[in-house]
Amino acid sequence: MAAGRLGKLRRWAERNIVVGDGPRTGRPYRITGTPWAEVMDTVDDPDVQQVVVRGAVQSGKTALTIAAGLGHLAAGRSVLVYEPDDKLKRALAARIVTWGRLCRDEEVREAYLPKRPPHRRVTASGGSLEVISAREGTAGVFRTAEVVLIDELRLFPRDLLGDLIDRTASFGSKGRIMTVSSAGFEHECKTSTELEKSDKRHWFMKCANCGQESSPVWSNVVYAKRRYPIYSMACCGTALEGIPFRRAIEAGRWKPTKQAMVEGIVGFHADAFLSKFETLRTITRQWQRASAHRKQTSSMSEIISFQTGRLCVPYRPQDSGGVTPEAIRTSCREPYDPAVVPAEASVLIACVDTQDDRLEAEVTGWGVHEVAEDDATKIKGWHHHEFRGLRHEGRWYRLRRWGLAYKRFYGDPGNVDLWNELAQWVETPRPHATGPLLRPVTCAVDSGGHYGAMVSEFVKDRGAGYQALKGLPPQRFGAVLARRSVTEDVLTTYGENGLLLVCGNSGKSSIFSMLRQSIAGVEPRPCVWPMDESNYSIVEFESIVSEHLVRHLDKRTGATRLGWRKFMKHNEGLDLAYYSLAVASHLGIGFLLSEARAIEAAAERKLAA
Repeated sequence: MAAGRLGKLRRWAERNIVVGDGPRTGRPYRITGTPWAEVMDTVDDPDVQQVVVRGAVQSGKTALTIAAGLGHLAAGRSVLVYEPDDKLKRALAARIVTWGRLCRDEEVREAYLPKRPPHRRVTASGGSLEVISAREGTAGVFRTAEVVLIDELRLFPRDLLGDLIDRTASFGSKGRIMTVSSAGFEHECKTSTELEKSDKRHWFMKCANCGQESSPVWSNVVYAKRRYPIYSMACCGTALEGIPFRRAIEAGRWKPTKQAMVEGIVGFHADAFLSKFETLRTITRQWQRASAHRKQTSSMSEIISFQTGRLCVPYRPQDSGGVTPEAIRTSCREPYDPAVVPAEASVLIACVDTQDDRLEAEVTGWGVHEVAEDDATKIKGWHHHEFRGLRHEGRWYRLRRWGLAYKRFYGDPGNVDLWNELAQWVETPRPHATGPLLRPVTCAVDSGGHYGAMVSEFVKDRGAGYQALKGLPPQRFGAVLARRSVTEDVLTTYGENGLLLVCGNSGKSSIFSMLRQSIAGVEPRPCVWPMDESNYSIVEFESIVSEHLVRHLDKRTGATRLGWRKFMKHNEGLDLAYYSLAVASHLGIGFLLSEARAIEAAAERKLAA
């Protein structure tokens, strides 16, 4: 085979490659007549620089990668196969070694004679194939290749695609890149991002009744009260059972569904309907299993696995309990001036979240509202967490929160000037609706980031009123919202106020409980924001609704735990919200009531004067 245009790659693979593992071990690798045939031919097209495949699990994606790698190796090209980590690198290298040793092409078979290292092979004609891990120190830095193949792009810890494309730049128009992967979470699915840049080709099958073409979708599968599921064609409702449906799939073709955003990028969406290892019945059973698992455990894990692994659709987490940015924006606003502390608020609390390029800070007002005992005990979600002082002197109270000011301080957190600017903003007195001027009683600063030393120095220098804060996993102290640590080492590091330990699980669950009550119209609303959108826009509300509660497996103990998973880029708004709740809970309702009485006394003295 010539080293130029690889127009014969598919036919070479069918003549020379023998499957090395799986149910077809030892048989020729047949591609013609399958959806992968056009994918292999597209990899050969000199006008195509990138091929993106988003395929179902066990659909043959990795086998396609192996066949393409061995074919380019036989053609004298340099090939790099990227894997996310070392474990997958070793597994794929072992598979390629097995396939290479069974290959009928003598040059390839000779390259794969038993020798070390197994992940690096070279032929006499100049072809080379190497499997490397993204975790290697020199991965994608010193290596160049005419062809780069990426397996399971969604699992890469960071976005390496730009660096990998640079590895092919020295080969000009001959360089190309191919990525194969299943789908992932919508906000982090790198495969879907690349697929949107392409023409996004779907597999279309033709209806034998009316002749119209349509792409198979899960919503057209009918399985309720049926022993065998059927597929109902979207065009005319023709019902196809297992074998007729498989024949209709095999007779289909690829069609682009959009115009490519970038010329030279071709994408393929191959869900489980196209897999020769899946049938309509096995796909339906997998869905029924996932549905039963959700009903039994309230876990979305198998539903997510079905959607991303079988249907190849990125999973978009549902907002927790109906809490959406739009719902907060429309249902949790009240007509008050954020520059003036509301009359019902008795305490100001400031919280700061540290990022690599900025400080995000928020000042909130907190107060209490007395309720009847029955109303207090019926509040959904509150009885699951410890709120110290929720019951005080035989009376029941509920906390209330007012958003007053939200500001981002851009700059290097390692610079003292940025922290001085923050302190000046925090310590600016704010007028209370009854007359007195208030400052935050506590400014809690997150010390868990890369600037922990800077935070400890800042809170020690500022002294009273500044508190270092750190989040800990729930297994350390269960559902306790906040606890102060005053050990000798902590006092030396953070000053006389010690370190406030906060449980993220309890804090985030409690914030969402308050948000659900506010959206439902509980009066008075526990969480409110001003009508003025200068401080709080949809951006801040999106960062509050940036995580959802999922059940995950603890590999160390084998137990399943509930935890909050981030599904949006920014979650600082949620962190600041539960930081302030933790501080308010730690202060206690007794302190909030005493501050309210002090404000009333100050207002009365002012009126008397």
